[in-house]
Amino acid sequence: MINVDVLVFDDFIDTVDVDFVKKSVAVINNKLDLDEDVWIEIVIVDQDTSKDLNIKFRDIDSSTDVLSFPVDKSYINKDFIGIDVGQNYIGEVVISYKDVKEQATSKGYSMKFEMAHVIMHGILHLLGYNHDNSSGSVEFIKLEEDIMSEVVELFGLKKADQLKMHLDGGNI
Repeated sequence: MINVDVLVFDDFIDTVDVDFVKKSVAVINNKLDLDEDVWIEIVIVDQDTSKDLNIKFRDIDSSTDVLSFPVDKSYINKDFIGIDVGQNYIGEVVISYKDVKEQATSKGYSMKFEMAHVIMHGILHLLGYNHDNSSGSVEFIKLEEDIMSEVVELFGLKKADQLKMHLDGGNI
């Protein structure tokens, strides 16, 4: 089971539907059927923060919709002895609200669909899924489509969003 804490920058506190974020995680959790309980944080940030993190950790000088920061357990165990972050804490998903909104608008998706998609995308990265090679990419896209079908159905989002995602080959 995925347990989640949602942190929202003050700029978006009245805009972000935290319950929707948590429900999206629950749908993803049900679809993945994890063997163990894990804990993650989802942080909704502004574009400047996203850009700063993207520069620092990926050497890319722009903001981005979603970043995943998995916890390296061996690093914590070796260098942070005595600091308990929890054995099952797997990391943080950082989402740029404005990037997600701009992306949803430019692709003609609903904001809720796009938000659910970046949440799911970030969580899959935390769990070790990758789309940087052809075999991983196919598995990643199929899993994304399966999960987003559940999200669309459960939340009554636009079916057109799911169709567009499929036609785009998962390039959301």
